[in-house]
Amino acid sequence: WTIKTERDTITTLKKDWFAQVSLGLNASYTNNVNVPGGTSDNGFSGSSTIDFYIKKTEGKFLSSNEFHYQISFFRAGEKDALVIKSFDNMNSLHDWSVRNANGDKWNLNFIAKISTPLVRSWKGGLLTPPPNSSLGPIEKIGNPYDISFAPGFKYIISKRLNISLSPYAFRFYGV
Repeated sequence: WTIKTERDTITTLKKDWFAQVSLGLNASYTNNVNVPGGTSDNGFSGSSTIDFYIKKTEGKFLSSNEFHYQISFFRAGEKDALVIKSFDNMNSLHDWSVRNANGDKWNLNFIAKISTPLVRSWKGGLLTPPPNSSLGPIEKIGNPYDISFAPGFKYIISKRLNISLSPYAFRFYGV
């Protein structure tokens, strides 16, 4: 007879997900060289970044996901100047892999990268339509977009160092 005690059946749970969030804010006085005609060279600029990172490090399915959003605005020095969007981009990078067993060094790998603006804007970076203009916005969510897919293999050297090999990739770009 074998009697299992409670001590034999207790296992420790490993934390296999890791998440991190960071935020950056920047304000600055600017002296611009390439600004639309009739706009002052001096002004005020503000930018921000938001980064979110989540990773699964244990088990047969491994996942690494990054989300980065960056936006920047500019306002010329005149009293009635408009706010202009100078940069707006959301990037996400996903790296998924599957392996046969926990200790395997080689994995099947799939990488996806997506990039698009989030704030709509009109010609010249304006946030509102120009007066007497029938044109629509030139940037908005999903316009333009850039999507890349890359299947391949991943070699795990250590917990902090991996090498991904993708013999081919697919890229879709559109407006």
